[in-house]
Amino acid sequence: MRISQKNVVSSGKAYIIDQHQSSYLIGLFLIEAVLFYLLLPELLVNTPDTNDSVFHLSLVQSMNEELQNGGNLIDHWVPYWSLGYPVFHHYQYFPHLATLGANYLLLDSVPLFHVYHGIIFFLLLTFPLNLFFSLKRLEFPSQHAFAAAVLSLAIVSKDGYGLEMSSYTWSGFGMYAQLWAMYLFPITLACMYRTVITGRNFPLAILMLWLLSISQMLFGLAAAITSVIFLFRDLDIRTGLKRFRRLVIIGLGFLACIAYFVLPLFLDSPYHARSLYDSMEKFDSYGLTYIFSQIVSGQLFDYGRLPVFTVLCVSGALLCLPKRPFFYRFAVIGFVLWLALYLGRPTWGSLLDVMPLSGAIHFHRLVALVDFFGILTAGICLAELFLFLKLKSNFYIATTACVLLLIPVAQSMHKYREKNDTIIKNNIEKIGSDNEDLASVIQKIKSMPDGRVHPGRRANWGNEFKVGDVPVFHHLSNAGISAVSYLPFSWATTADYSLNFNEYRQDHFDMFNVKYLLLPESRPAPVFATEILKKGQFHLYKIATTGFFKLVESPMALYGNKESIWHWNLEWLRSPLPGEGQFMSIYLDDHTRSGYQNSIFLKDRLKFERHDEVASEPPATGLSGEKSTADRLESSNIFARDTQLFRPNGPARHLGELRDEFSSKNHYAVTAEVVSASVLLFKMTYHPLWQARVNGQLTDTMMLSPGLTGIKLEPGEHRIELRYSPRAWKMNLLLLSLVMLITLGLFERKKWLP
Repeated sequence: MRISQKNVVSSGKAYIIDQHQSSYLIGLFLIEAVLFYLLLPELLVNTPDTNDSVFHLSLVQSMNEELQNGGNLIDHWVPYWSLGYPVFHHYQYFPHLATLGANYLLLDSVPLFHVYHGIIFFLLLTFPLNLFFSLKRLEFPSQHAFAAAVLSLAIVSKDGYGLEMSSYTWSGFGMYAQLWAMYLFPITLACMYRTVITGRNFPLAILMLWLLSISQMLFGLAAAITSVIFLFRDLDIRTGLKRFRRLVIIGLGFLACIAYFVLPLFLDSPYHARSLYDSMEKFDSYGLTYIFSQIVSGQLFDYGRLPVFTVLCVSGALLCLPKRPFFYRFAVIGFVLWLALYLGRPTWGSLLDVMPLSGAIHFHRLVALVDFFGILTAGICLAELFLFLKLKSNFYIATTACVLLLIPVAQSMHKYREKNDTIIKNNIEKIGSDNEDLASVIQKIKSMPDGRVHPGRRANWGNEFKVGDVPVFHHLSNAGISAVSYLPFSWATTADYSLNFNEYRQDHFDMFNVKYLLLPESRPAPVFATEILKKGQFHLYKIATTGFFKLVESPMALYGNKESIWHWNLEWLRSPLPGEGQFMSIYLDDHTRSGYQNSIFLKDRLKFERHDEVASEPPATGLSGEKSTADRLESSNIFARDTQLFRPNGPARHLGELRDEFSSKNHYAVTAEVVSASVLLFKMTYHPLWQARVNGQLTDTMMLSPGLTGIKLEPGEHRIELRYSPRAWKMNLLLLSLVMLITLGLFERKKWLP
């Protein structure tokens, strides 16, 4: 066997290392064998998920429906949760598109559920291989890259969400998009590094950064920021400027590629809500004191075991500081950079606003970047320890010592494997006949007129209404049934208010078009519900509603933004007004409209000004300036409001009749015979991409409380159609970006790039 020799700097000394290239392949094979055993329960899982995998698998199924119906795979209406939302218009989609592609490559011979879990298994299984070869492209020595691969899935944290097995497996969090991002991140960094250093393969670097971003935008941003470190590979100004120009080309090319996705995000950001039920730590992170206490106590990397990884990580960072080779600087700078950003707003405050997309970033999720670079510094420390022991003794003693050091890590991973396996098996054993009974109920719901279902929610009895260990509301999501229940996301303007659905108010059933109520045997039904099916522990009830449409009145206008309207919508929802068919018109601007008995101008979530219709001159902005003579009430707090605002303006009037309702995923229609000027309520989340036609003519839509869609109608007979219609230029921009990549490749071949 040929033996190559290479100088490796370690602990200030140079060592001659015999590198048997095949030994690393054998070592990687052993890692894969161990991981295969640890992850085997994930491959054999045959029971619905209990985590965010329900959300991701349902999105793949939604995408599959669009493919079969000739729809838009990457921008369509998803009706399953809240009151509907165009998830892919605001959310990355590549993992779901890739999953659907794998399903079709298998010719539908494998159920989509198993394709999905097979991909989870494959990505986790091969991540060490991926990391090893990516780090080699980043000019890590083989032993350092191999040590990082050994530790690549070794993290166990207290709070989760990092690069650990529990973030992705059946008994964990089900973070499918992050799994793809974790896998693509080292590949992307390696491609960008080679392009910045050599000036070759620009299209590949841009393509990988683009795919990473549409897998998870946070990791795409992280790769772009991290790539700045590449400029400091050599401390030569002329070389640095040349690499800077290459990095600019990558950045501009990436911006051109991602424009089709990012521009709609900015244009429609008012309709991408932020839940007030989410903890502030989700957006701001935890601050210096908490995070460093987690590191010192070992809970950030070694929760529930000896802090082996923590010691390796911190020691590795310190070892990297005096070293000259670039890979040391890359690891320690990356670790310090992302640890500093992970400290979040409690530490840095408004300074973080200079970071791109800082207002939308969940800073607590930056723990994944800390984990990635922690794996690198821990791997460096482990490799340096091995090299030192090998120099002082021999290969076998050094290997034995490193293996013994990692025993606590191996024990914790084996313990997690047993936990995952036990939970899955226990769930299967608990299912019994309930699975068949629920399947019959689901089939019954699908055969009935279209409407939403309420099976309880996570915060009430719905969390204990289960088949095995899986809540019924997860089974409904897997079956593609729309429900007012738990929320896998909180981005819809209606999301928070759907959590305040009152199952004992018939007007709430009507307003949300909840036609069906699914209850466990032990729970009484409201008096207005009619039982239509009993199957085992499942009782299915029907409630009379007007369908997805209703003629209503709107005597009040509300002017504010997506945050300031929160309390008003909640108070309106709890008032008698929904039952009387009296809704608020909501405008996310300050341009005063006429025709309302009351106009409320919100200064923030609590403060407001009220103006009436008889005012001769409304305020210039409605939000600032001197008081108008039209002011009837000014209050410093919504809870000190004039209670008349939430009382019905007389009994509900007969406004007309509705008939011939049609409903499908992206298309709804109804015929209205209107006897008095009114508003047609469409019981779906408002979004500007709902395109309305009245008698074939395009008509403006409006937002009604608590975030639903409305259309103003005059007396007469009208046929109203609504379609979710993505902007045509979005796909044109996507095609142009692909043309740009091809053109850039031609420029590179002509050597027209630096």
